[in-house]
This record gives sequence, C-alpha cells and structure tokens, in this order.
Amino acid sequence: MIKVGNPKGRVITIRSISPISMDDVAQLGPALFGFIKAIGTRVVALVDLRQCGVVPTEVAEQFIQMLKKDNPVMERSAFLLDSGQATLGLQVERIIREAGNPNRRSFRTATEAVTFVSEVVTPEERAAVQAFVEESQPA
Repeated sequence: MIKVGNPKGRVITIRSISPISMDDVAQLGPALFGFIKAIGTRVVALVDLRQCGVVPTEVAEQFIQMLKKDNPVMERSAFLLDSGQATLGLQVERIIREAGNPNRRSFRTATEAVTFVSEVVTPEERAAVQAFVEESQPA
C-alpha cells in the first residue's frame, strides 16, 4: 500500500507499507503528479519506507521512471528507512542513484530526514513533516 499526501505548502508525503504491487505504483503516479501540478512550484518530499520491505524488480524500475519524471520539480527528497533494513537500503540507494537527482537521499533516522528537508521549507512545512514522521512509528 502507498499513501500520498500534501499536508502543507509544497511538502509531499509518501508512506509505503509492504507489500507493494504494480497496482500500487500505478495509483501513486497520478496522485503524486496531481499534487505536484496543484502545488505549481518545486516540491519537497518525504518518503517513509520504515514499514516497507524490498520491492519486486519491476516495481523498483517503475519507481526509477517516476523519480526521473519528477526530477525537474523536486527540490529535496528524503527517503526514511528503518535502521534494520539493509537490503531495502541498498535497493533504495540504487533507485536514487539511477533517478539522477543529487537532492534525493536516504536516511536511517527520522531526525536526519527531517533536518535534510527542513533546510528548504518554511517552519509550518517543517511542522507538517515532523508530524508525518511521528504519526506512524514502526512497531
């Protein structure tokens, strides 16, 4: 399951919970690009993968294509992983690298991810990002 939202300003939040299917990715695309279009300027994203496992290769390839498509409007993008997700971490690093935007990074702690996106958002947007990472802590 993938949930996408726009809690404040130009912040887009995405939460992925295993298992992730091609149908989930197909639904994510229109929702994500709908928010991007509505915001109308460069955006900042926080992707919470703490409840996600390694995704099938075809899903990863779709994510790469989606990230490449939104590169021109993505100012910052933080991918939040659980510290115990070594294999997913490698997969996410490959996805980020192949997407080709140096303003996308993965993080093992919520504090690091929030700090990274906070450098380019308003205080109100930062509060929304902080609330997002706190609302669903992994068990």
